[in-house]
Amino acid sequence: RAARCEEARDAAALLAPDTLAGPSVGATVPPPTPLAEPAPASFCDTATWPADRLPSPDRATVVDTDLVLDCDMTVGALRSEAAGSLTFVGDAELTVDATAGGEATGRLEVLGTLTMRPSRDELHMVSFAGLDAGEMVGGDDGMMTDPGGLHAMGPGRLDLDGVDRTAWPRLAAAARQGDRTIVVEETAGWEVGDRITVAPSLPPGDVDFATAYSDAVIVEVADAVVTLDRPLAHDAPEIVGRGGEIHRAEVLNLTRNVVVRTVRGDPAYVTVHPTASAQQLAAVALIGLGPEGVVGRYPIHLHRMGDRSRGSTFDRLLVLDSDNRGTVAHGSHGTTWTDVVAHDIRGDAHWWDPGIDENASDDTTWHCGVASRVQPDEDSRFRLAGFELG
Repeated sequence: RAARCEEARDAAALLAPDTLAGPSVGATVPPPTPLAEPAPASFCDTATWPADRLPSPDRATVVDTDLVLDCDMTVGALRSEAAGSLTFVGDAELTVDATAGGEATGRLEVLGTLTMRPSRDELHMVSFAGLDAGEMVGGDDGMMTDPGGLHAMGPGRLDLDGVDRTAWPRLAAAARQGDRTIVVEETAGWEVGDRITVAPSLPPGDVDFATAYSDAVIVEVADAVVTLDRPLAHDAPEIVGRGGEIHRAEVLNLTRNVVVRTVRGDPAYVTVHPTASAQQLAAVALIGLGPEGVVGRYPIHLHRMGDRSRGSTFDRLLVLDSDNRGTVAHGSHGTTWTDVVAHDIRGDAHWWDPGIDENASDDTTWHCGVASRVQPDEDSRFRLAGFELG
């Protein structure tokens, strides 16, 4: 064998250079060029789908490969399998509409990955429509069958990360009714067009002390000075504490560029199922979620995940206009909630079950959360409910 190998090498050496090209002695052999990964297909391209037909609003759609959503699209229901992913690109909105009935359940089930990471000038949105709270069973019984909702299940991952903006600084100086400018402690990420509200700071003797919000839209930001599109509706005085410390009103930024919402007031919700793993959400607005009176259908609900939820982080979330609580970590351990704002909601803003069995949640960390303009449940004897800590 060795002799034959030598003969083969000698024969190769006798070949003309233009017959057998090769590197010269001492030359560096370039590495092979890696094959480019094929770009994900577009959800909005007819060529992506069988028979060159886009998904129908009256049918359930299954995603079992990597797709990008680079348009506005309506489906009756959608399920991303473990091998599938849906990544929003540019300005994009996915509407899940249950109006047609049948397969159109209005459910968005994620067993793969749902990615919404817009740039500063983009908006990524999931909207739910055509839902009826009367058709929701609620609780464990209806978790897999109730219409509507965004569901993280099994290996499913919600990769939702909006542009960073300060969620809720305080005023840096007292403000007066009629002012069109305010001075704020921090405005990082704030932009023209952002919705804000200045929380009440009137003394308890004032009849409006709990409801004196001043809503506005930003028309200019110059460092700490913010100019508004309308005058403040109420005074926002400083409060001097017993030790002489000064407290000023909170200013809530009510704008995010990753949004999960309902349209036409239809009910919807977000559930992270017991089979799911840790989730990381940042700078996401949950608007109009939480159907009134339906147990377990909350704006965001981690349901009996146990230790599977450890490592979950929720940073600068905004829960807005909810009829059924705000954030719920239910029997789910090791979660961290930072600068989360629950505003204009009914029921406990930040809740978990006070039980000591599988419903209890251990090692939950809260940094700087806000409960604002909170209304009581129908059966509550209290005017306001913020944090239910058990």
